[in-house]
Amino acid sequence: MLPATPGQHRRGEPTMTRHVRPQEACALAAEMPAPQAGEVVVWDRAVRLFHWLLAAAVFAALATGLVAPRPWLDAHVVLGTAAAVLVVFRLVWGVLGPTYARFASFPPDPRAALAHAGGMLRGRTIHDAVSGRSLRDPGNELAENPGPEGGFSASGMRFSGLISRNPHFIGHNPLGAMMVATLLVVIVALTVTGVVMLGGLAKEGPLAAATSFAAGASARDIHAALGWLILALAVLHIAGVLIEGRREGQSLVWGMVTGRKAAMPGAVTAPERAARPRLAAAILATLAVVLVPAIVMASRQPAAGVPTAPLDPLYVHECGACHSPHHPSIAPSATWAGIVEHLTAHFEEDASLSEADTARLAAYLADNSAERFDTKAANLLRTPSADAPLRITATAGWTRLHRGVPANVFTTRAVGGALNCSACHADAETGHFAARAIALPKETH
Repeated sequence: MLPATPGQHRRGEPTMTRHVRPQEACALAAEMPAPQAGEVVVWDRAVRLFHWLLAAAVFAALATGLVAPRPWLDAHVVLGTAAAVLVVFRLVWGVLGPTYARFASFPPDPRAALAHAGGMLRGRTIHDAVSGRSLRDPGNELAENPGPEGGFSASGMRFSGLISRNPHFIGHNPLGAMMVATLLVVIVALTVTGVVMLGGLAKEGPLAAATSFAAGASARDIHAALGWLILALAVLHIAGVLIEGRREGQSLVWGMVTGRKAAMPGAVTAPERAARPRLAAAILATLAVVLVPAIVMASRQPAAGVPTAPLDPLYVHECGACHSPHHPSIAPSATWAGIVEHLTAHFEEDASLSEADTARLAAYLADNSAERFDTKAANLLRTPSADAPLRITATAGWTRLHRGVPANVFTTRAVGGALNCSACHADAETGHFAARAIALPKETH
């Protein structure tokens, strides 16, 4: 026997659900029996695959974004991109998919969602959850005789009368519909803030050429808040699925694996809609052909405020004789001016140069100081320490960036001191200081 298509019954089996008339939905639910042997296919394969892939991508992205160290940034970006691609697919499939994949079958309705939550948790009716009354209230003459009195809009359908518990929905109930809509909106917001953050802080991605560090920092704060929000929503979603499944006497989690749900007489259904996979595939292919090259081209544009010129040979020769020649953008012009002025007593060393070389070095350092660039390092190291204005390692920014590094690491032979940036930062000479370029030397003792 061929399996039924989403929202349809098997041939030869009695019909367990029907598209109820608005005035009947709640009245029928008043005498709703336990799930019976009949089942209907509700979630098509595309929806099920999307659901589990998105869950995996979101939880992995949360782990790499909230817990894992900075070198996991690449993995976090890949996972975030995967989640964004899945959402794009779902938006298309929500318009062109089969009956219960379509957004039209579960339009979000905050009022109905709150009513459903009240009925689910407190055993109250949808009608009374809105009016504030309980079926157990003395004097509620409708408690024993539910009827088509009053009513309100819920998920695009109008329900009337009082019921002993929420009606059974073949597709998403009003609370589930609100959760789906909220999760999709939050993931879109996470994608946008993530791209802005990547462009402003890491100076990478399609917005790197047009995003400032300040914008990236603001996006980072919003992105982090949204990350905690989606974690909370995921927990609420799981709790709601378990509670609703127990109320209905079936596993909704397993239903998202098999695509099937138990059918009940009088269950709330949606009008049948046929899937249009070819049109959906054509739209997705068009989006891929247009967006992927555009994103790649935008990502290849020079990032705003990032050093591009090679280090001055004089600077490399003179300064590199004692420590790694890190890019001048890690200190403000005032710090460099003070260092050049005191070369004869350069941290207990005589580093004096000829007058011509001193002037050349001073000009180069001033032209390439932190104020001239917009990288993360340049922004965080731009303010000198009040106690030791000539020490880069004494700034609040340097301390913040290295707060997770044990102090003994800097004294090891492999590192050779806090100013030997190149020991841990492969791109120190470029001034970029990307997270992926960080690697602590194996020898740390």
